[in-house]
Amino acid sequence: MSGWIVFGIGVWIHVYRETFVYGFLLRDNPTAPVLVLDDISLILIIIGGVIVTVSFLGCWGACTESVCFLAFVSTFASITNVVLYEELTCIMRNNFVELVIS
Repeated sequence: MSGWIVFGIGVWIHVYRETFVYGFLLRDNPTAPVLVLDDISLILIIIGGVIVTVSFLGCWGACTESVCFLAFVSTFASITNVVLYEELTCIMRNNFVELVIS
């Protein structure tokens, strides 16, 4: 379900990007820098599609008791967890170093 939500938000931003930028982001501060919503929307669409695909393969593997699909989903989840852990650790270290230095 979360994959479809991320995918839908990406499509919504991609389709209504002018309305989103001018109506929401620039409402309070018209001189604010405009975010690059084309890249954000495409990234959200790709991430949502990957989540939906992997979730579908996991459900299909569980229903058909396919070891191949379950191994793929398990490997994908493990790699994703390791990458996210390393990203979070890197972010926390950089923030900690900035707090100590300043």
